Amino acid sequence: MDDFQNLLYDIFQDPEQRCKWTAPEIGKSMIGRLVRMMPENDAPPEQYERLGLTESLRKEYQTINVAMGVFGYEKVT
Repeated sequence: MDDFQNLLYDIFQDPEQRCKWTAPEIGKSMIGRLVRMMPENDAPPEQYERLGLTESLRKEYQTINVAMGVFGYEKVT
């Protein structure tokens, strides 16, 4: 996960997209959202591959989403 590169920018503070966000928690949050939303939108298997979202990485983020009670997942109590 630490090798995962992103192209995330703060378009409000940096509308010309000159400086990427470097905070790892932002990238992890976005990956968690992708993992949750891609199946909801019937993403094909090749899209996961293109984004580097391996099966083990997806399972890891699904577990995190469940633990955090993210919308669309039931929180484990």
